[in-house]
Amino acid sequence: RYQSADEMEADLERVARGLPVAATTAESATQVLRRPAPAPADATVVAPARGRAAVPPPPVVEEERAEAAPGRERPLWPWLVALLFVVAAAVAGFFVWRDLSGSTPQVPVGLYQGEPVAQAKRQIVAAHLQATVKPAPSERYRPGIVSAQAPQAGSHLARGDTVTIWVSTGPPKVAVPTVKGQTWPQAQQALRAKGLKPVERIVPGATKGEVTATEPPAGTRVAKGSTVRVNVMSGPVKASVPNVVGQSLSQAIAALHADGFNVNVAGTVNSTQPQNTVVSQRPQPGASIPKGSTVNITLSNGPPQVQVPDVVTYTSQYAVQVLEKAGFKVDQQYQTVTDPTQDNIVQSQNPQGGTRAAQGSTVTITIGQYSSGPPPTGTTTTTG
Repeated sequence: RYQSADEMEADLERVARGLPVAATTAESATQVLRRPAPAPADATVVAPARGRAAVPPPPVVEEERAEAAPGRERPLWPWLVALLFVVAAAVAGFFVWRDLSGSTPQVPVGLYQGEPVAQAKRQIVAAHLQATVKPAPSERYRPGIVSAQAPQAGSHLARGDTVTIWVSTGPPKVAVPTVKGQTWPQAQQALRAKGLKPVERIVPGATKGEVTATEPPAGTRVAKGSTVRVNVMSGPVKASVPNVVGQSLSQAIAALHADGFNVNVAGTVNSTQPQNTVVSQRPQPGASIPKGSTVNITLSNGPPQVQVPDVVTYTSQYAVQVLEKAGFKVDQQYQTVTDPTQDNIVQSQNPQGGTRAAQGSTVTITIGQYSSGPPPTGTTTTTG
C-alpha cells in the first residue's frame, strides 16, 4: 500500500529502469500475503463475549487475495504505467528541446565562391536566406566574381539568416618603386618584390645596363601583376673614325660631326701644308670608338717664312740650285734679249730677292734668251 502518490510514482520509475521496488513497499506486500485466510462460510461463529462490542474483521482486498493466491503471476498494470511515464517524459523532452533550440527550420548553405555575384544572390534568396555583398580585392578571381563567403558551404542556417559574400574588385593596387639609376638585375628584384612584371627595353645611353626610367612612372599605383616597362641603357654605340688628314679645319669638323663625333683642336705645328690644314688625328682613321667620343686633330701653321735668295744675274742653272737649296720651288720663264751676254741669265724673279716667303713656296724666275733678229712682239714663258 502506498501512503502517497509520490511513493507510487517513485516505484513506477524504479520499475521502468529495471530496479526493484522500495523496501517499504516490499515489506507491506509481505504483510498482506501473511494475513490468515478467512474462515469458511459454514464454520461455527463464536459469539463475542457478553459485554464487549463485536469488532468486525478487516476487509479482504481483491488485490491482496490475488497476490496471496499461490501460483498466480504479478499483474501487468505497473509495467504499463511505467511505459506510459517513459513515453510522456520523451514527449516532454522533445518539446523542451524544441523550445530551447528554436522552432525555425534549418536550411543548408550552398557554395557561392567562384560564381558571378548576381547568380550567387539569386541562389541565396532561393534558399530563403538573405545576402550581404561586400567588395574585396582578389588576385585569384576576376572582378564581379565571388571570392569568399561566410558561413562556408555545407553549414546550416535558420530561414531568413544572412550569408555574407565578398565580390572581387580585381587584384590589389601597388605603387611602382623607384628604380632609376639601378642596374637591370636590381630593378627586376625590386619590381618583382612588389608583385609586378618587369620588361626590359634597351635605349641609347652611355652607361650600359643602367635604368633611366619606367613606364608607368615611379609612384604610380597599378594592379598587382601588371607589366612595368624598364628603360635600360645599351651603352655607347660605336662607329668608325673617318680620315680627315689633309682636309681644312672646316671640312674636318663637318665630317666628324656627321659620324657622331666631337672635335678638339689639340694644337698646331709648322708644316709644308697650308695653314689650318689637318696634319694628324687621334684616334687614327678607321678606329671603332663610341659615338659621342672626341677626336683630337692637329693643324698646320703653314710652312715657315724664310728669306728668298736674290738670283737675278745668275745663270738659270745656278739660280735654280740656290733657290731649291733655300727650300723653294722654281718656276722658269723665258724672255728674248738682244744682248748676247744676257743669254741664259736671270733677268728678274718673283718674289724678289731679300723678301720673306713660305718655305716650299714657288719662286718664279725670268731667263734671257738671245735672238739676232728683231725682238718678238711678246714674251715666251717656259716653266722649268
